[in-house]
Amino acid sequence: MAYVLMCLEHPDAYPVLVDDDVYDTSNLNRCCLASHRDLEQEKTAVLASRLAGAGIASFPFSGDLKQFVNDARIGLRADVAEEFGDGLYRMVISCVDRGDGRQDIQGLRPHWLVGGSTLDLQAKTNVYAGDVDAACLGCHNPREVKGEAMRVLERQLRAMSQQERFSFLTEHGLDATSIEEYIQGSHCGHLGRAALLDFVCTPPPQFSVGFVSLGSGVLLAASIFRQLLSGMALPQRSGMTTFNFLNGNLGESALARDPQCQICSNLTVSPDPSLQTDTGLTQVG
Repeated sequence: MAYVLMCLEHPDAYPVLVDDDVYDTSNLNRCCLASHRDLEQEKTAVLASRLAGAGIASFPFSGDLKQFVNDARIGLRADVAEEFGDGLYRMVISCVDRGDGRQDIQGLRPHWLVGGSTLDLQAKTNVYAGDVDAACLGCHNPREVKGEAMRVLERQLRAMSQQERFSFLTEHGLDATSIEEYIQGSHCGHLGRAALLDFVCTPPPQFSVGFVSLGSGVLLAASIFRQLLSGMALPQRSGMTTFNFLNGNLGESALARDPQCQICSNLTVSPDPSLQTDTGLTQVG
């Protein structure tokens, strides 16, 4: 999405970039704006620098969405800061791959929400328009069950000798010192607990093909600009566009609401009519 914005060189675009991650080697096969020199650098800072090179101002925030919402957001453009302060999110673009993140994004109640994702060799983009029977971003994306997994891992670690624990943690790329402090009940062990929690919530590595992720980004951008160029600020209906790289099929479909969704199962989202005339691309999360 950032790459498309760079190519457009649209001076009025003002993406707000929210991500708590840094680039690692697993990102380089699908993040077309990052290279080896960006390893261990904050993703939002790198993207902001690339956008600035194309004359596009942005607001990078290195942290998760909850931290962003509660932060002072010093330096954010005044008009956007005012809207965020009022809890107004006109356009949000989701590129996350975890249930927690998707639930948090949907919890903002954005007026226009578009998401990109991949499944095997399929690239997908979804428009969430708040239809009564259509899925929201939280549907079929429950929050990860952390508590029990955390307790199981703690029991396993405490059953090990200190040397066994050190070997296990080191092999899995974890900070053995901070986790040992947490296991021993030290007041300084909060970093160790956070590291373990992140470890149990990280899904196992999956087969990834870079061009599928790039394809999803292209579909995402196409969906957004198709809507903007139509002259209407808000999509009229939800929908899912899928391109299958295995057989070359491109299709439109819809995803039904999850009756167990914690966010929308008892709520119908009604777009604010006052936003119907706003067609500017101003906020990207």
